[in-house]
Amino acid sequence: MEILGLDVGTRTIKGVLARRTLLGLTLRKAFVREVDDGPLSLQIQRALEEEAPGTDLVVLSIPRDLIITRNLELPFKDLKKVKLVVPAEAERNLPFTLKDAVVAHTIADPEAPNHTRVMAFVAHKKDLAEWTVRAEGIRSAEYTAAIDSLGMVNAYLYEDSGVESVALVDLGAKKTSIEVIHKRRLVYSRVITVAGETFTTAIASGLKIGQDEAEQLKRQLTNPSGEIDSSRLEAARTALAEAFKRLVRELNVTVLSARNLWPALELERVVLCGGAAVTSGLVSAIGAGLSLPTALHSSPMLGPLRPEEDHPALMPGFGLALSGARKAVLDVDLLNRPTNVIRYHKTEIGLLVGLVIAILIGGFVVTRRELASLREQYRTTVHELDRKLERIGKLTRQPVDVATLNAKADQFKKLRGILTEDCASRLALLNDISRALPEGLDVTLLNLSIDQGRVELEGMTDSFETLQKVEEAFKAGLKRPIDVRPPRNETRDDKPVTVFRLHFAALPADDQKGGGKR
Repeated sequence: MEILGLDVGTRTIKGVLARRTLLGLTLRKAFVREVDDGPLSLQIQRALEEEAPGTDLVVLSIPRDLIITRNLELPFKDLKKVKLVVPAEAERNLPFTLKDAVVAHTIADPEAPNHTRVMAFVAHKKDLAEWTVRAEGIRSAEYTAAIDSLGMVNAYLYEDSGVESVALVDLGAKKTSIEVIHKRRLVYSRVITVAGETFTTAIASGLKIGQDEAEQLKRQLTNPSGEIDSSRLEAARTALAEAFKRLVRELNVTVLSARNLWPALELERVVLCGGAAVTSGLVSAIGAGLSLPTALHSSPMLGPLRPEEDHPALMPGFGLALSGARKAVLDVDLLNRPTNVIRYHKTEIGLLVGLVIAILIGGFVVTRRELASLREQYRTTVHELDRKLERIGKLTRQPVDVATLNAKADQFKKLRGILTEDCASRLALLNDISRALPEGLDVTLLNLSIDQGRVELEGMTDSFETLQKVEEAFKAGLKRPIDVRPPRNETRDDKPVTVFRLHFAALPADDQKGGGKR
């Protein structure tokens, strides 16, 4: 399964391509593309076609500034009740009504004895609808979404640094997301507007130059590529230092707010990621301002990259890919969009089915040996029981009360019947059904039951025409009469489906006539 974490920012589109197999997760590629003035949906489509063709699943970033977060404390531990109560509690502080909101949450303190602390995430339905226009560029793959700053959190937690409390800071062009982690749980979240463009504006204002020239100078300070006038260089650094102070003040406010909610919280370090995190002098300025160890977050899993592909900018994309691979620690689903599991997990499903069949065949070999031993024990036991009953009758000269013995015998016969039922026929039946299932058709198996030699198979398809093809394929593949009950049309996951039931004999007609078993 190929998964692409796609972090769409103001200036760049950053992608991390991962492959998930039964053996684990490997990272295949990372890329950074500049955003132009064209529609984002077309730029996303070009990125897919040129950088990651054949991707099965795309996890697209939801900007953190579209999300409102709320810290809630509920006086009970029942998680089902928590799920019901969180939306109503979050609504109290919202600038819009609950009917216009999409709410998700994560548990912040699973070890609390008699209460539950929750981090709630709320988005306006209109904002999400406008954002999903970006997904119009994803035509060749399934897609889902995750909050961009939580991608940073999941990337950090995946590598498990062992630090109990840390502030993760994702610096983009227009916003900075601050996520506070305590004991591998998100406990506080904030987004501010002091970001990369703030640094550029500070240089432009200090040196009285345009924004484009200031941006170029900021990049030259970070990655020196030629001679820069020393006075100009010093003026740019002075301007940046003032902008850094603004960011440090906001970070201090965040730390104090988090400590007010979590008195036992003692931050151990600050970790930076995002494109603006590499700005010259920023790491040391934050470290000195907060009196905390501060470092850029770069993952060794991303491997060697081209010089323009800085690790800190790619961390959210890495975390988005982890969400798609179901390896993310923090899973917040605001879209509630079902994905076609069979479509993008078909490789793993095929390997898993093969493994299960191999295990069943191995188990069948063992079972046949056990059944032979069981039959011999049964014959010996029945013979011994008959002799003892006969002897008891002769000694007592009274009828033997065998009611209890008969009940025990019936239980034993039932057990024997279950154990001696031909396992090979069941395995062969499952094998026949899997071979008869047509490829290329949208078919989902809902239920399969076997009772007294009759099989009932319930499933659903996308249309009545597909059902007819399924019926024809089963009749040809199973080689036995198929009884099709009247189908019914339903709506599942907002999609119309046709639900059907098939009945047929467990064994083919030839085996039934001959009385044999496979």
